[in-house]
Amino acid sequence: NVQHGSKSEQLGVKKGDEIVIVNNFIVQDLDLDTLDRYLNETPIILTLRSSRSTDSCRDSNQSFDLSHAIIQNLICPPPPRRIERLSRQELRELVVPKPDTVCSTESMPSVSKDSSENDPSTSALERLLKNVEELSRYCRPTTTFFNPNAEQINVVHQPARVKVLSNAQRIRKVIFELIETERSYVQDMQRLIERYIEPLRDDSKLLPADAIESLYVSVKSIHQLQQTFLERLESNIPTEILAYNVVPEFRDILISIADTFLSYSQYFKLYSTFCAMHLRINRLLDLHQNNQHLKEFLAARNPRHQHSSSFESYLIKPVQRILKYPLLLQQMLIYSTTDTQTDDSKELIKLKQAITMMNDIGEYMNGMQQLYEDFGQSFEHIIKTYSEEHNKTLQLNLPDLYAYGELDWINIHLFLLGKNHQRLKTHCFVFRNGCLLLVREQTNKKKQDTSTLHNGNKSIYDRFIRFIPMEEINVEYLDMNDAKDNIRTWQLIQTNPKTRL
Repeated sequence: NVQHGSKSEQLGVKKGDEIVIVNNFIVQDLDLDTLDRYLNETPIILTLRSSRSTDSCRDSNQSFDLSHAIIQNLICPPPPRRIERLSRQELRELVVPKPDTVCSTESMPSVSKDSSENDPSTSALERLLKNVEELSRYCRPTTTFFNPNAEQINVVHQPARVKVLSNAQRIRKVIFELIETERSYVQDMQRLIERYIEPLRDDSKLLPADAIESLYVSVKSIHQLQQTFLERLESNIPTEILAYNVVPEFRDILISIADTFLSYSQYFKLYSTFCAMHLRINRLLDLHQNNQHLKEFLAARNPRHQHSSSFESYLIKPVQRILKYPLLLQQMLIYSTTDTQTDDSKELIKLKQAITMMNDIGEYMNGMQQLYEDFGQSFEHIIKTYSEEHNKTLQLNLPDLYAYGELDWINIHLFLLGKNHQRLKTHCFVFRNGCLLLVREQTNKKKQDTSTLHNGNKSIYDRFIRFIPMEEINVEYLDMNDAKDNIRTWQLIQTNPKTRL
């Protein structure tokens, strides 16, 4: 809006005008904090863009002139369609004389000799400017070939010059890209918290409070991690990096960057929890897509409906970022490899180790994401029921998952009566705080239930799910004489006397 009676209103600024430049800074390149600081400076110079077709200026000085004539004067005319060939006489007439040459009618270049004779008042400077203007039409970056046997003129444009960067310049460019994109990523995580997650925490009518609280904890942890990671990266870059011209000069910087990634490898597993929360929030957004209150909230947070500023776009950024790291490290490795350099140099070894580690983390995240897609709803169900039954919060965090897999439950008939055990599959998940047993049945029947998952035309039911705290678990290995089949048999005993196990 425009404040009533303000200087902006007097100059003709109206609601809907777009501010594109603030004090010689392009708005699109500024973050919100910097933009807010510039907007509070005095004096302030704003460059506006408007779609209005009429001049709305009301001041006598025309300080905000939007006339059509000015716009027309800024339009560059198109080049001539055809370059005509100049004769020798025409070229001779277009030669600029020396400064000390006496300007006479005979010696001064002229486009039209008749016009100069008929108009003796025309100055030599005006005729010279006309000649230069005409000559400029032929000064094009082209090479023209004339075929004497044909009237057609073939014009071949010279290829544009492309500056080829050296490997040292490419390494510096990749390093700067890593730092700049990391800064933008940290700012995006801060915006995600301030613009979306914190307001969602304050209004329980939008999305379930437990899901938003878990998302807040996950994103907050990632934001704090990336802040320290960015500070560590920036400390590795000396100020004299701009003066480096050969690859060996970047040796210490590359080693420091690789060591930074290797030292933070264990902390990057926090992203597995975020991947699980990302899937859960997306599922909740689909379930609440008809919630008018939620629609209004998301629209208010993104009034211009920009995809880059949407809630979903911010949520995908951590996944995109963690997968971007190995690509940047790979570019550093490629540009650092020279003909005179051996593969066993310290910087190359460190970079290869960092690339392998980040690729492993990417595969780990993909695996955890697939795991949560398959079993996430079952995890959420047991967390809710266990917390209600035992009056304490149960946490099943993916970074705390030590092992999981499918197994054969030998005496399952004692716990699941009247079931076709051949259609049952038992899954075991060993977390840091306990063990989770899950038995599923897959059928062709369609039944709407909270414990039902759909996989194509088949439905999956959770027939048995039990969490056993680690302090109540006793595991014994049994010798079943199945060594020939390499089958390991063990029994799980829960020592709590209140349960059946």
